[in-house]
Amino acid sequence: MEPLQRIRLTYSQGEELRQSTQRDLAALWAQACAASGIVLAHNEDQRPEGRIAFAARLPAGATSDREFADIETAVHVCDDDLILLLPPHLPPGLRLLAAREVGRHGPAISTLARWSEYLVEAPDPREEAAVRKAIEGLLSAETLPWEQAHEKRVSRYDLRPLVMDLALEEAREGAYVLRMRLRHTNERAGRPEQVTLALGFSEAPTRLHRTQVYLSRLPEAIQRQREQGDESGW
Repeated sequence: MEPLQRIRLTYSQGEELRQSTQRDLAALWAQACAASGIVLAHNEDQRPEGRIAFAARLPAGATSDREFADIETAVHVCDDDLILLLPPHLPPGLRLLAAREVGRHGPAISTLARWSEYLVEAPDPREEAAVRKAIEGLLSAETLPWEQAHEKRVSRYDLRPLVMDLALEEAREGAYVLRMRLRHTNERAGRPEQVTLALGFSEAPTRLHRTQVYLSRLPEAIQRQREQGDESGW
């Protein structure tokens, strides 16, 4: 079925869905749409959940205040109707905050994500002063060479440009809470667990919470120009 409209959903993801994958989330939205009588567009060779796209993958085990997903429908649906129809069919932990129609021919939502902000709690035996010093060292570094192992290859890149901001939010007994603003690019996105490793944390974070995802309203080519410092003509 060909898409008639594209609707952008804003939602939160709670504790009940911490272990859900992006594919799980797509299935949950598809089920809620079907139960609400909202027909999603899809091609014959697509998975049954139809056309559902997410702005940015949420790390495994994370919760979130504000996520974005686009659905393409095969029937016309008013934004206000979606707000009324979908919530009764959503599972615990998935809460619809807003819905609005966006242009069908605009850029894919995954190309609009510019950065995410996280609160990250991780255990660490060091004194607070040592953690603050590690944060200062990372922020003052010009480059941070990094390796990421995959099943059959190793990616090598500079982690430093992906860290836009980093601060110690709270010191707890045997653990620290960090606030991170991590960049999204066409190639990759900053990952909280990589930043804690770069800071010298020996254990994985025990809690990840995304507070926001920033979506650009500029066309991708113009956004890329501005990020490179070229604003000629604008």
